[in-house]
Amino acid sequence: MSMCDMAHEADMSRILPNVKANIPFFFSHSRLSKYFVECLNFIAQVQSSSPEMKLRIMEGCFVNRKGGRGNNIEADLRTEHSIRNRKDLIRSLGANKTIHAIENVCQAADTIAAIVHHVDIAVSIKAKSGRHTNVFNEEDLKKLEQIYVDAKPFVQSPGRKLQGFRAFQMPLERINKLDMQMLVDRNLDRLSMGMLFGDDMAGEDDELEELDLEMDGLPDEF
Repeated sequence: MSMCDMAHEADMSRILPNVKANIPFFFSHSRLSKYFVECLNFIAQVQSSSPEMKLRIMEGCFVNRKGGRGNNIEADLRTEHSIRNRKDLIRSLGANKTIHAIENVCQAADTIAAIVHHVDIAVSIKAKSGRHTNVFNEEDLKKLEQIYVDAKPFVQSPGRKLQGFRAFQMPLERINKLDMQMLVDRNLDRLSMGMLFGDDMAGEDDELEELDLEMDGLPDEF
């Protein structure tokens, strides 16, 4: 909720706290998470910048194409939407994918997408939703209702237990703090030298880990 409010209201005071809060979650997902490194890189760039540049970086995180309060979105999300419009037009070219044709459609991608959107509104065509595209089945809903009525999940029953509850663990509880601190220091050293820990270096680390596992299974004399 804090991140959604931050994006909609373009609240620059909550950017760094939210980025810092996301660091342990990305680390708990994977030690090689590029988003973990991007958060560190963003914080390092902001903290090492002048007050004017810091304000410029913060303001550049959001854009408002419609105007008005609460209509801001993330700048990189807007870029992703623009890229998606270009990909759709390039795909529609079919076998006519020449450099000249691709350049023409890419230059007009956002304008074409806006025109199509307003035409769809004019002729009452609903946009395709990426979630819940299928209509709920009334028969399935009735079956679920009957299951809940029989199970009475909110009524305490002696001896009834949830089998998988004991194995449930919060992501932050799986974090090795010493390992995380070591990885943070190592990535900050790399970032200070201008070395981005991106996909290429992550792939190298994956290969090294796989090689170590393979070598562990070999006989000593090998």
